[in-house]
Amino acid sequence: MIKKTDKIAYRQKSIEQLKAELLLIRKKLAQDCFKLSMGQIKDTSVIKKSKYMISFISTLINESKPKRSPPLEEESTKNNDNK
Repeated sequence: MIKKTDKIAYRQKSIEQLKAELLLIRKKLAQDCFKLSMGQIKDTSVIKKSKYMISFISTLINESKPKRSPPLEEESTKNNDNK
């Protein structure tokens, strides 16, 4: 669906740029869905492409977030397990 060069270009963008792009694509998807319901769009693949781009950009944003470490066990739970 998306060219490899386009994927590389999206990966080089900052999080703010990706969020702005995501907002634009979501607006376009809403407009396209409305046009489809009105019968103004014949090519329904534009909706599928928009949904793919939304999921792709969302994945890039989530991948760039720092990973959280798992919570540490409290001493009280360790003591209860030993009984």
